[in-house]
Amino acid sequence: MTYSSALEVIEFFAEQQKRDHINWLKQGFVSNLKEDEFFAIDVGNGSYRLAPYPEFSTRLFRGQNSDYGICLPSLYRGNTELVNRILNIAKIYELKQALQTLDGYNEKSQILGLDFSVDYEALAQHYGLASRYIDFSSNPLVAGFFAVTKYDAERSEYSLVEPQGTGIFYEINMAIEIIRSNDIDIIGLQPFHRPAQQYAYGIKCSKKGLKHKYLVKEYKFFHDNRSYKIFDFTDSGKKLFPEDPVLSIVNKVKNTNYLSLSSVKWAMESIQVKNLKKQLKLLEKLDVNVGMDLPDYVTSEEKTKVASSWKEQKIYFNSKVKIRPVANHL
Repeated sequence: MTYSSALEVIEFFAEQQKRDHINWLKQGFVSNLKEDEFFAIDVGNGSYRLAPYPEFSTRLFRGQNSDYGICLPSLYRGNTELVNRILNIAKIYELKQALQTLDGYNEKSQILGLDFSVDYEALAQHYGLASRYIDFSSNPLVAGFFAVTKYDAERSEYSLVEPQGTGIFYEINMAIEIIRSNDIDIIGLQPFHRPAQQYAYGIKCSKKGLKHKYLVKEYKFFHDNRSYKIFDFTDSGKKLFPEDPVLSIVNKVKNTNYLSLSSVKWAMESIQVKNLKKQLKLLEKLDVNVGMDLPDYVTSEEKTKVASSWKEQKIYFNSKVKIRPVANHL
């Protein structure tokens, strides 16, 4: 079956989530979580993350303006030579090191003795670095936006696709998948709230793609003129991409041709690659310089700007965190 429009699929997803909520109510579980609030979840190892609304629906959604087949993580698209994968994973480590020098990320925020944690690879994917993750959202409208738009890299903006051809949505039941694997990561509320606006999750996949590992439901739809409603609901995407003070730092990491040796070693260990000397020679052929020191991606001006932004953002951040008095999460 192919749905008549993306809007029809979004409405169907919203009804599913409403039924999920009613079913939980019947079992005596009541959620007071508002749509712009986040609940703390114990993710093990003495840490927690902040998951987005809705609290009692385990459905995650992804929208694409076209069906590309097996749905690969960005790390395995295009040039998939091993050295390129090492380069991209090493950049994630560089980003992690840079972010951890900033106010917001370098604070220890505790709830019930647990530390706030960040999955930096999933976060890097959200910011557009190549990774082993695929973006999903708990909000059907967010998935809908990406299902009906295309990105213009030169203008750095999204626009509606033409009202012709078909797009696709994917749906995953997180409750089922968490039992089968431990590779669904909450991005959710971060010190700077662009990921929060997208109700963001990351799902880790191998080079065999999303459908090889996960039980995925697919919903194809026809592109039509009703897509403008989705575009309008998100204010042409502006609601999903608020100003973010770390973007300039992220872009420097994306475009770097210098890596620290520790980043390369971390990348090789992450994807289980040996023979460091060989990989260093291959990186050199890509005009990538490798040195002992971590590069300084953050200028003093950027650090000051981020600190000022976090000072304002911290009140918002703390106001959006909710804890259930009795629950399996916290």
